[in-house]
Amino acid sequence: MSTTSSARTSCSASRSPDNDPESGRRDSCAGQTITHDGGAVRNGWGQPHEVLTRCRLLFTATQAEVIGKTDAAYWSKGVVPEEWHYLIDRAIADRPNPWQRVHQMADPVLAERTWEFVEFMTPLIAQAAFETDPDLKP
Repeated sequence: MSTTSSARTSCSASRSPDNDPESGRRDSCAGQTITHDGGAVRNGWGQPHEVLTRCRLLFTATQAEVIGKTDAAYWSKGVVPEEWHYLIDRAIADRPNPWQRVHQMADPVLAERTWEFVEFMTPLIAQAAFETDPDLKP
């Protein structure tokens, strides 16, 4: 297991200086719902699911409306930097055949990029939620 992966396995339990309720800052792990062992992004079904879920979370937090994951993914491509577009496109393309993919391993490069995407998206989602509903601020 790499250093990056092991750091990610325990991040949800960490307390870092970036978790500051007064400023609304949180470390990237604070809002993650990926399993503690990282298995979700290493799984052929879980990896694209995590990408599409983050897209839908951002849409919902920004628009205060829920739409399908694929529609939210297309919307997200108009919001996030272009460096993430390939990952989003792959997640959309990998959506069919979930029962086959659940028994397969994800591409390790895509799995790593998915972790990075989750870390990128988490503060955006939190910020959008706080702006949409100020009562959510800690």
